[in-house]
Amino acid sequence: SSVLLTDAFNEDELRSGDDPKSEVMCTLHKRLVDSKVISSADRSLNGRMITASSDDIKGMLADCTMFMSLGFGRFFTTMSAKQLASQDLRHVKLMALFHRSQNDKAFRRQTKMDSMKSIRLQALENSYGAPLLCAFRGVRCNLQVCAPVPTGLSMRCFETFAKAVQAGKPVAKAVEDMLLLSIDDPAKRYCRTLEGGVVPGAGPVDPKKGGGQTPPPGTGEPLLPPHTRTAYCA
Repeated sequence: SSVLLTDAFNEDELRSGDDPKSEVMCTLHKRLVDSKVISSADRSLNGRMITASSDDIKGMLADCTMFMSLGFGRFFTTMSAKQLASQDLRHVKLMALFHRSQNDKAFRRQTKMDSMKSIRLQALENSYGAPLLCAFRGVRCNLQVCAPVPTGLSMRCFETFAKAVQAGKPVAKAVEDMLLLSIDDPAKRYCRTLEGGVVPGAGPVDPKKGGGQTPPPGTGEPLLPPHTRTAYCA
């Protein structure tokens, strides 16, 4: 079963220049859960439902085989490395952490949390120590973001990855599909998807798929800039 933790502190909000119909992370969460891309709706949480505590996240980890998280800052803002290290995660086949988006609220929260941690603990929570810790606790596959990614791109990448995994594709193929996303109009690269998953400028809506059509790999300019494509580590 798969569970999803999204924007744990409800920090996502549209900017003044965004389309009012654009989705925020919690809206994407609801759409993926309702469409059964995430199988365990009752165990999945987002910031609009509740501010998830570390105990809530421990419960999610205990009852799933695939744990996915989409949010701002680093994942260890929601629970510390010490708390994660105390969990038995041998049943978890995949832990996908699509974090590192950033805005003012998330930056202030991240700075406050980091100020209360020792240098040694912060080192353990970096892009090398975190996957190593997950592996030691039994996680078979770990995917995380090791550099900041614009919110709109992070949401697009996560949706593509989650749908590929739900369709039964191997993690390597799901990551490949995500990295090969393309776009016809580069000016809309950083735009969020609109309500219902419609991709701005991606063509007509297919009622069977419920969203704008993303060009297949190789038919347009790459959606992800080179520096963003290198941010994903599996």
